[in-house]
Amino acid sequence: MYGFPSLLSQQLNIQVNTIDLSNMLKAILCLYIGISIIWILGIWKKEYWKCATELNILFMLTLAIGRALSMVTDEPPSCSKFHKLISIIL
Repeated sequence: MYGFPSLLSQQLNIQVNTIDLSNMLKAILCLYIGISIIWILGIWKKEYWKCATELNILFMLTLAIGRALSMVTDEPPSCSKFHKLISIIL
């Protein structure tokens, strides 16, 4: 979906107004496709399993770090469940 600006505006209400943003989104789409191919190879071929598992761990860690960094630098999400959880913890 990232590589197709018309789908982004229809499905997620995100406007892609510049060629630079369109190119960046297509690059992210290809990155995800490449990662998926490694994961599929890890399922089908035993010699790729370790590499696919390490890539999966790295991918999930970078998602978690990016989410945490976003919550620190921007602000917490607007989800009320998240606010309730934080208030219980604090």
